[in-house]
Amino acid sequence: MLALGGAIGCSGTPSLNVFVPTTITDADADAAYEAWKTGFLEDCGGGLWRVRWSQADLTVSEGIAYGMLLTVIHDERTIFDGLWQYYKNNRDDRGLMHWQRMGCEGAPSGDNAATDADLDAAMALVMASRRWSTTPYLADADTLIRAIQTYETATGTDGISLLRPGDAFGPCLNVSYFSPGYYRVFADVVPDQADLWNKLADDTYTLIGRAAHGTTGLVPNWCDENGATRPAGPFGCANYTNADLYGSDAARTPWRIATDYVWFSTPEAHTWLNKVTSWVKTVGITNVVSSYSLDGTPVGTSHNIVVVGAFADGAMAYDQATADEFTAEAVALPPPTSYFQTNLRALYLLLPLGRFTPQGGQ
Repeated sequence: MLALGGAIGCSGTPSLNVFVPTTITDADADAAYEAWKTGFLEDCGGGLWRVRWSQADLTVSEGIAYGMLLTVIHDERTIFDGLWQYYKNNRDDRGLMHWQRMGCEGAPSGDNAATDADLDAAMALVMASRRWSTTPYLADADTLIRAIQTYETATGTDGISLLRPGDAFGPCLNVSYFSPGYYRVFADVVPDQADLWNKLADDTYTLIGRAAHGTTGLVPNWCDENGATRPAGPFGCANYTNADLYGSDAARTPWRIATDYVWFSTPEAHTWLNKVTSWVKTVGITNVVSSYSLDGTPVGTSHNIVVVGAFADGAMAYDQATADEFTAEAVALPPPTSYFQTNLRALYLLLPLGRFTPQGGQ
């Protein structure tokens, strides 16, 4: 049992225990990264790089941002710079990358921004500024963080701070985009906005509490600010399939909340993660499937890294035996070949090794 959390731009937070898995090695994470590079990274020439989507001629901002996180942590600055250049080449008039573009040239395909990608890209720039100690990354992070604050946050009807899912979205929320650990770092990077980012971080847990099932802790793919959901999505933002399930969107939530816990020892993160982990233990980590009704009724059938890896990261808040067991299952899964699973596997395996840090893995 090691204490890894706390002290990164945070004060006054009780010290909580992080249980570091003993069932994973750096070689596991490095192999996942190399598989990602081989399967989805493309050198466009002239210093430009992109990440191929599941439809190989397309690139999405999510993939670019995942790639920026991975390459800074794995200390590949040339590729990082090329991915950031692709992001910059394909920004909208608000300074945020369009969510989908075609090929290396970035021909128009899907306009407007996706907030999770912008958050990950901003966090990767902060990591780069700390790992490689150069001012341009920090200045770029500052600019992007301010654009996110301006165009991708809002105030709810009761004064609660909300993270919009994009810069052109209606009144709906994607809980798996919530990144309170990032917000606390952004408060340190952009001190004149510190109160705004810290409130967004704190209000994250109020929103999760509204959306989560009282017994399982599971959250829906999409909901409104009161936690209400339905299969097509909340009213006013209803264009989805299975929005009311804990599915491939929501499945990332334990990873994002575990990041806040590991970095800042956030008590509310500890509470929610342990509720979810307690439920997973009743199912068995080797038995979890790709989607569930919020009450824990299985809907999907696939047992894959998207759910297993996030639950493994979340188990770092629970106890040593569970952290070891869940992480062992994540490592033991056959290497995936699909875009989403390959990207997330490479990211999920970094947190339990202490390599997913605000310093970019140093």
